[in-house]
Amino acid sequence: MSRFALSFLLILVASSSVHAQDRLPDNTIKCADFRRVDAKTWVTTRTAYFDIGSVKGNGLPPHLMLQEGAFKLEGADLVDVLEGTCSRARAPL
Repeated sequence: MSRFALSFLLILVASSSVHAQDRLPDNTIKCADFRRVDAKTWVTTRTAYFDIGSVKGNGLPPHLMLQEGAFKLEGADLVDVLEGTCSRARAPL
């Protein structure tokens, strides 16, 4: 692969991840309340209280498995919000 093609590909990937984060609803998720299990699953590490967009006062009990498609708030999948908000804060196990 040419140097130009590689540079273009890296720019494309980087810009698409930035755009994905731009679409995340405002939230008050505390990443310490969640742990990533795999690419599509997270688990609460303790009782997690958070707001997403205009949906305020959400609460989830500890040790709750969160899988893609299970929780939709403000039109966003909770797993996608966690990925966009917390995936860089914690490395996957």
